Amino acid sequence: MVDATQLSGGLKAFTPQAIQSHLLLPSTPVQVYDVVDSTNLVAKNWAAKGAPHGALVVARRQDAGRGRMGRGFSSPPGGIYMSVVLRCPPEMAQKPGLVTSAAAVATCRAVSRLCGMELHIKWVNDLYYNGGKCCGILAEGGVLADGSQYLVVGIGLNYTTPTDAFSPAAAAVATVLFPGGDAPLGHAQLAAAIHDALMEIIDMLPAHGFLEEYRFRSMVLGRTVTVLSTPPYTAQAIEIDDEARLIIQLPDGKRQVLSWGEISVRVKDD
Repeated sequence: MVDATQLSGGLKAFTPQAIQSHLLLPSTPVQVYDVVDSTNLVAKNWAAKGAPHGALVVARRQDAGRGRMGRGFSSPPGGIYMSVVLRCPPEMAQKPGLVTSAAAVATCRAVSRLCGMELHIKWVNDLYYNGGKCCGILAEGGVLADGSQYLVVGIGLNYTTPTDAFSPAAAAVATVLFPGGDAPLGHAQLAAAIHDALMEIIDMLPAHGFLEEYRFRSMVLGRTVTVLSTPPYTAQAIEIDDEARLIIQLPDGKRQVLSWGEISVRVKDD
């Protein structure tokens, strides 16, 4: 963990104290790093040592960021990379897809309120702006020595990342909210807003009211998608149910329910 004197360049305002000053609950434990392998891994280790509900890990760069299904997640400087520890009942810990959806809506709300930008959601865990991916989300569960369960929700947002910081493959699909660095507010304030928006939704579960906004922001519903199974196949995305599962309709009229952990979809022409 680093303090203000250890952060490089213009990152000195990105400290635990700066983030806490913007949180609704300033006593929330916050760890800030210049570089980590993965904020989710740091948060999981912290959870195993007793990190409380809502504890927050933030980094300016990840060397081994991860997405769903073990995919790499490009995490150059300028982004916001954060993970939140959630102490939750077993029934909620077993629904990472629902919590992932909550994090998607929370991020959209924070960006809309503070930056005036409206993001769209590609089921289940990607956020898009102006046709490009600007954010990825990953929820992972764990069991502690006493048998209690927890979730860690990781959010990676391309906030002021220089466009030339991405690999060619990542640059082909990525969008940065403020690529020139002229963001209307600091990273600390936006990270705090995302955290607070997430905790507001999480603390209201099992109420699923946020899913209405998830559906409204969906860039998948009503469109033809390719289900990336073996072999892949096409279908129509017709509904997102109250467990945040995607319901598709096959060409023969039959319907299938896709759970977040078992499949990926590609929107036609995306």
